[in-house]
Amino acid sequence: MRSDGEATSIRDLSIVSFVNTFSVMVVLGSVSTAYFFVQYFHAVVPLSLYWIIGSGVWIIYTSDHLLDGLRLKDDAIFLRHAIHYQYRQILIPTVCAIALFDVYVVIQFFPWWMLENGLILLGMVAIYFVLFWRWKTGLAGTVKEVFIAVMVAVGMIVYPGLCGQLSWDLTDLTIIALFAVINYANLLIFTYFDHEGDQTNQLLSGSGIIGPDRIRGRIYSMLTLAFTLLTLYAFFGKADLKISATISVLVMLNVLLLTLQFEERFRDQEWFRFWGDFIYVVPTPIWLFMNEVSLF
Repeated sequence: MRSDGEATSIRDLSIVSFVNTFSVMVVLGSVSTAYFFVQYFHAVVPLSLYWIIGSGVWIIYTSDHLLDGLRLKDDAIFLRHAIHYQYRQILIPTVCAIALFDVYVVIQFFPWWMLENGLILLGMVAIYFVLFWRWKTGLAGTVKEVFIAVMVAVGMIVYPGLCGQLSWDLTDLTIIALFAVINYANLLIFTYFDHEGDQTNQLLSGSGIIGPDRIRGRIYSMLTLAFTLLTLYAFFGKADLKISATISVLVMLNVLLLTLQFEERFRDQEWFRFWGDFIYVVPTPIWLFMNEVSLF
């Protein structure tokens, strides 16, 4: 959070603040996880898919921050909202231009069956913006986090799987559920750390509904569930890249657990957000290392 009167110039941002504010790690993480699951499901996709995933995620996050910034204006508590409001005259045209370019790329390079599957994702995004920007009841905060967790799992796992050998067997369902639970736990951690700012700016969140103590307990419950699913997957799952997936998820869960255990350290400069987004970068480097794959 920013203090009263704090400057909101890009030039004054630290590297971590810049990465968090403009969702840089989110973009890298979405591309990395999607690339891993393209390999996992032996999918054949055009290279342009990674641009669409990365730019699409950036558009969604930036639009969300812009909408919050436009609503809160100079009263914004969070730096990301204040920065997006200050630079709205640059960011809004940029978002529109990239969105139009993405439409061209999809039409030009995606086969029709990929377009059909992509429309499902587009519909989920539309539901998010229409429903949760007009539904202002308390329940919306909790449902919103669950919805985003599922939407992210669909975009990074199910969509690559539909382009490959996703069979909907118990192994595939377990890895999808596992990532959805991780996504949800990660979002709960964000809302736990952002509790005070969310309350001040009256932003919908699960923490504002049930309180930070119960949110913390729910995070531990989700991490326990994730470790349980990971154990079942590791011992009973049948997949070519099971070892890489297991190690990746284990690293991701331990990062989230450390975030809670060393709360004060991760609260400083919003390191919790940086590492929470970073966990999605993990799968591809581990896959490259485990399979001794060289990109150059």
